[in-house]
Amino acid sequence: MYSGCTRPDRKLHVASDRHAAPMSAAHPLWSDSMVGKQSKLRSDSKSPRPSIQQVVLLVILVSFAAKLALGYLIRDSFFSRGNSFGPLNAIARNIVRNFEYAQQPGIPSVDYEPLYPAILAASYRLFGENWFGVTFIQGVLFGATSYLLFLIGRRVRDEVTGLVAALYHSFYPYLFCQTLSVVDTTQFIFIIVLLLQVVLSDCPRSHIVRYYGSTGSLIGLSLLSRGSAIAMLPPIIVYALFKGRGKVMLKGLAIMVGATAIVLAPWLTRNYRYAKMPIISTHGPFGLWQGNNEFSYEYLRNNISLDSIYALNPPPRIYQENPLKPRPPKEAVKVAEKYKAAAFRFMRENPKEFIKLCWIKCVKFWSWTYNGYSPSKSSYGFGDHKIRKYVYFLSYVPLLILFLPGFWLLSRQSQSHFMLFSCTILTYTVAHMIVIGYTRLRLPLDPLLMILLGIVISRAYSQAKTAEPVQ
Repeated sequence: MYSGCTRPDRKLHVASDRHAAPMSAAHPLWSDSMVGKQSKLRSDSKSPRPSIQQVVLLVILVSFAAKLALGYLIRDSFFSRGNSFGPLNAIARNIVRNFEYAQQPGIPSVDYEPLYPAILAASYRLFGENWFGVTFIQGVLFGATSYLLFLIGRRVRDEVTGLVAALYHSFYPYLFCQTLSVVDTTQFIFIIVLLLQVVLSDCPRSHIVRYYGSTGSLIGLSLLSRGSAIAMLPPIIVYALFKGRGKVMLKGLAIMVGATAIVLAPWLTRNYRYAKMPIISTHGPFGLWQGNNEFSYEYLRNNISLDSIYALNPPPRIYQENPLKPRPPKEAVKVAEKYKAAAFRFMRENPKEFIKLCWIKCVKFWSWTYNGYSPSKSSYGFGDHKIRKYVYFLSYVPLLILFLPGFWLLSRQSQSHFMLFSCTILTYTVAHMIVIGYTRLRLPLDPLLMILLGIVISRAYSQAKTAEPVQ
């Protein structure tokens, strides 16, 4: 805080004379102006400049307040946007009203992961079925994610890196808007970022159980949140295991697997009871088929939402025979197998088109266009709103341009961090190239891009400070 080696409030002693005259009289150089400077330093010490961490917390609070204000202004449209008409919200309402996990009363559901409907149900139970509870809870998770990014950035490089990542995330339009609607993105990203913070933390031998137990528990929660988490987990698990050596690694693996099993056990047991299979969800094969059928390439190439395939007249044969609707668990498992078989059959019989599909899904995955346009459903027409499209473009392009320089700087600084970040992004991208790819599914990777952006800006800031002439 102070430029000199002596603190301004430290007492000055005169060694030669215990009864020395006041400093201003005994020493002509100690003038009234020097006394004034001393007083100024003392007043400054009472109101120090805020730390970077305090700035981050202030910005998070401002972002949270802005969400609540904007949520209030558009509250009348809350249940007409996002996934308000989707199965996740139907399940949440049924949990509140009938205390059963089902899209339709009396038909237990094994179609979707349980965590987000449980969060929605908790919101409706606490605050009623309105905009405030969902916005409030998702705003808290969003703010916590911003702070976790600050901690990760500080650990990976320095506080400036963490500051940039946290500030960027706090007002990043893609993710900011997700908190205002019934969409599972906010809670999924929070769990993934928290998992990264845990695996990046120190793992002393005395805290092995805590480190690997926390990691395993968060792995379980991520799988109960969204099935695509499985594509992110291999690099994270490998990184966590290699923090140990020999017996420590084996012990850590056992603890991690045990913690994951404990978290998953109630849900897997429940689904085994209904479907006679220990599954987490059955909706994955529907997405696999959406991204791999005879209509997929043309729809993606023309920027039309793949959801529109279900609205074809006549619809595809498999959809005619097995439309999307609530089903008893055993029947739901059989229908999911049919969609998976149809998707793999298309891949085998059309290898060239499958390769073209993989490429175009990669392009859509990393695109700034939020989603394709659907002529049958106006709520899918994200590309029609020019202002929104421009805002998304301007906010995303800096991440897209600077993530490669960020990778280069990270590789020079820490090979282990570089491998963790790069492999996580790679595996998640490849999985969506195979299954289904569009921008909203890429959003869980954007916090990693923000940290890479922070690394680049931190490096530029350090070089600018070094280049400043010494006064």
